[in-house]
Amino acid sequence: MPPRDFQLDPRSASLPTGSDAIAQSLQLVKQHLRQLDRPVDSPQRSVHQLRVATRRASAALDLFSDSVRRKDHRRWKRRLKLIRKTAGQARDLDVLIERQQPQPQGDKSLLKQLRTQRRKAQKKLLRLQGRWKKGSPWSKQLKRLSKRLRSKALPKKQAREKTTHIPSVRNALERFENRGRRPIRDLNALHDYRIQAKQLRYTLEWARPDLPKKPTTEVLKELKRIQNHLGAINDHATAIAILSQEKKGLKKQLRREKRMLKLAFERWIEFWNPERRLKFYANTRSLIQTQLSPVQPAPFDINLKFR
Repeated sequence: MPPRDFQLDPRSASLPTGSDAIAQSLQLVKQHLRQLDRPVDSPQRSVHQLRVATRRASAALDLFSDSVRRKDHRRWKRRLKLIRKTAGQARDLDVLIERQQPQPQGDKSLLKQLRTQRRKAQKKLLRLQGRWKKGSPWSKQLKRLSKRLRSKALPKKQAREKTTHIPSVRNALERFENRGRRPIRDLNALHDYRIQAKQLRYTLEWARPDLPKKPTTEVLKELKRIQNHLGAINDHATAIAILSQEKKGLKKQLRREKRMLKLAFERWIEFWNPERRLKFYANTRSLIQTQLSPVQPAPFDINLKFR
């Protein structure tokens, strides 16, 4: 089990591999989940760290799938998705509450409703936390999985020599490129593009020790910029969905979020222009020295509907 302050630093040149990567990344998810009911300076950051940990663990399960039984792979992928989705509800409310608070004429009634929803989301997270308490089926299954993984583990040097992440990186890049080939005309499609960018980023993080250091760092920085732009769009779109469900009239807040959504989308279009996309694809391909089919980036629809 990792130490109390254990972190998987993607910038590290000595990331765990194979069975160690799976066991340690799942333990980190458990650790973040357990910390949710403890006093912290930033609950929003705690939830964000939990979501990131689930994505890294999911990427490790995919990247080192040869180390686990298919049954265990499906089970833990399903559980990680459940944790991430539940934490996502809490995180969306955190963002909206934080945006409402600084407004001098903020709607106190709205804040009250949002905080009520946030407490409900927290209860759902704590129920998941209970599933992973000591002696629970989840804890026992993780313990057995870790034991099986240790029995299969190779010495670090042999594991590094045996493992190649190039096919996994190539597959993640190809999925991201393929999504970029299709026209993106609605927010759901844009969200899917963002998910593919995240999967590519976390796959590259695990594969980093096997790739050229400086070019990989630049590609990861660009992926983070992509996530920041698409994350801003997603936050405003989610805020609109949440506000639209409230019973009382919130026309002013909805108009503001729609304006901010349109502005975020315009910034994204300016940032992710065809030239930048092609350069990014070329740089990422050079990391893995592969030739995929020629990329013709599809246009983003400037007349995207902001309902």
